[in-house]
Amino acid sequence: MDKIIPASMVISLSANWRPEQAYNAVYVSGTNAGVAVNVKRTGSNGDNPAPDILEDWLTETQVNTERGRNELAKGGNQSITTIELPLTDTNTAPGLI
Repeated sequence: MDKIIPASMVISLSANWRPEQAYNAVYVSGTNAGVAVNVKRTGSNGDNPAPDILEDWLTETQVNTERGRNELAKGGNQSITTIELPLTDTNTAPGLI
């Protein structure tokens, strides 16, 4: 954690739910070279796949796996949280965040 913000400094706090498709698998591959990886959400059977991801730079298993994890993390219900804080100088916490 980079900054700790006391609750007394919060001017306003709001959250909105944003439903997204809850995919549980995605196929990630390089277009002309590299490896193909089928990334599946742990504990699922991978029966609701996201659209395939095909990009030139996806040529390593670890990179492709992380790209798939990021894609799957976008899914499901998400809270978009907005926090309004005062802008303090560099000598007063939390400073510029």
